[in-house]
Amino acid sequence: MKRNPWIEAMRPHTLPVSTAGVVVAAGMAYLHGVFQWLPVIICFVFASLAQIVSNFANEYFDFVKGSDKKGREGFRRGVTEGDISPKSMLRATLFTLLAAGAVGCCLIPFSGWKLIPVGIIIAVFALAYSAGPLPLSRIGLGDIAVLVFFGLVPVCLTYYVQANTIPRDVVLMSLAVGLMGVNVLIVNNYRDVVDDRQAGKRTTVVLFGRRSAAVAYLLFGIAGIALSSSVWLLSTWMIIAPIIYFLLHSFTWWKIIHSEGAALNPLLGATARNMLVFSLLLVAEIIAFRMADEPTVTKLSDTIEIVETEISIADDSDLPYWENGILEMPQPIARPQYTHHSRINIPPFSLKRLSKSHLSNKISIVSRFVVVASHSNDCNNCDGKIRSAAYALHILRRLII
Repeated sequence: MKRNPWIEAMRPHTLPVSTAGVVVAAGMAYLHGVFQWLPVIICFVFASLAQIVSNFANEYFDFVKGSDKKGREGFRRGVTEGDISPKSMLRATLFTLLAAGAVGCCLIPFSGWKLIPVGIIIAVFALAYSAGPLPLSRIGLGDIAVLVFFGLVPVCLTYYVQANTIPRDVVLMSLAVGLMGVNVLIVNNYRDVVDDRQAGKRTTVVLFGRRSAAVAYLLFGIAGIALSSSVWLLSTWMIIAPIIYFLLHSFTWWKIIHSEGAALNPLLGATARNMLVFSLLLVAEIIAFRMADEPTVTKLSDTIEIVETEISIADDSDLPYWENGILEMPQPIARPQYTHHSRINIPPFSLKRLSKSHLSNKISIVSRFVVVASHSNDCNNCDGKIRSAAYALHILRRLII
């Protein structure tokens, strides 16, 4: 049965490459206690549209430059086969680009106008992959573009619009996702190496050969597992996700090195599927891990209540306090002594949230100190307890920065 040429042009089998990064970022935000469902949904739609823009542009510009030909071994191209006119594809590309831009603007209320230049860069590179005087896909830079714009950008950007910060473990996870995404491009170029060489496209497979590409495919998957270890090493049972991915990845790699031509098409989809499976499994494990830890954290939070009090500080340092689950830092008052009226709000699992967010023994130690301070023999009244807790949070802030 012949599929709709527009659906084929969208290349649904490649969409997991862009959306897996959003899924992973959502999981990392949940692990760190900063998850927000609305910006995640917006990022998911934006990533999907940006991927479709890139696919439409690739089909149009490859046709214009003569890189595609009828009867190619890869997936059917509607423009090349005459199912879609070049003008219609160009219009669809620009319309989808505008739609992606409109969706991206919905993220401004979460992280400000600084997202505008980021959106412009994403739009430019979505087109620059196939368009312009030096298309990235034709000069051996396609793999780097995928690593950045299907790994670093979707993961870090999705996390940033939720937390307005990007921790080190999120960056490492974005590199893991990016390398898995590069593998999808490797399969595509591995299949098309003969056609690409004839068309003058200098992909990495054309430059270094199929054998090197096959080795890179295997190693990138393993490197992705290693870079994501900050998550799956949180608990012994969480190693299930990397094991399943490694088995799927190895099996797909074995089939790739023993396949040719059109037989590689399903393996391109399988590579994208492996990437999505790993992302979903990792997020499922994060949710299970947090849910399993919740009772312990609730007990910790029982020792500290929401209190308002007058606290005297004997230096000019700023006093940290909680507001809506975020550790806020007031502007310091430049005088030796002052009275600060603060609401110290430590909701359930905020202490655990900090220790997981920074993955640091220092943070865990100070979190325990907050609890110990509230039971200290020196704290005979509520003011004493709060002063000790506030001082512990002050130390916590110093350790973080």
